[in-house]
Amino acid sequence: MEIFNKRFRVFFIAALPKSGSAFLSNVLAEALDIPLVRVSLGTFPRMAVVPRWMRQIARGGCVTHDHFDGSAGNLAPILENGIPHVIVQLRDPRAALWSYFHFEPKMLADAAAAHGLEALIEVFYRPAIAWIESWFHGANQLAGRSSVHFVDYEDISARPAAVCGAVLKAFDAERFFPAVVAYLAGRQGAADAAPNFRSGKSSEWREQMPETMQRRLWELTSPLVRERMRLEP
Repeated sequence: MEIFNKRFRVFFIAALPKSGSAFLSNVLAEALDIPLVRVSLGTFPRMAVVPRWMRQIARGGCVTHDHFDGSAGNLAPILENGIPHVIVQLRDPRAALWSYFHFEPKMLADAAAAHGLEALIEVFYRPAIAWIESWFHGANQLAGRSSVHFVDYEDISARPAAVCGAVLKAFDAERFFPAVVAYLAGRQGAADAAPNFRSGKSSEWREQMPETMQRRLWELTSPLVRERMRLEP
């Protein structure tokens, strides 16, 4: 059965977990009435794009919600299927870790029971740094053939309409911006108006995470990620 709406290209989005990933994908899917799909298998950080799925979604008319990295094996299907644009959602990895710590207590109960945040360094933080680096390198590898657009969590949470508008512009779909604005306006005040945005300030990790842990995470953050994301200690 044909489910794709050919008015749209595929809105191809890869996101760091806990970067508000569900929000952007859901807004586009709901506002434009197009399917929300996955194109990879596995769990973070080991997720692999499935070539057959990529060929299907490359026909257009859908939006992806995925967490695959920018490794060579995942970039190849992007090039092979002529995906012109990729949206990559980022977030300060320390804030993402803090959000992950609160969001996944049951999943990580056994691993984190004795060590708390310490356990998440290997489970989440090191992989998150590698994930971000992979997309910075991947953007260079795709240059001239596919454009990578980096979107930051802070911008999505503070200016959702503007970010959605920029995404639509990148995909030559600006004519649908009024539909997105209307959808966002209609969701204001709803209990699930902002899926995947945990309550609390984004800077909460600075206030509640032990200083020793903050220093350690900074040391584990590569110079490339520090510079490209303009992070501060």
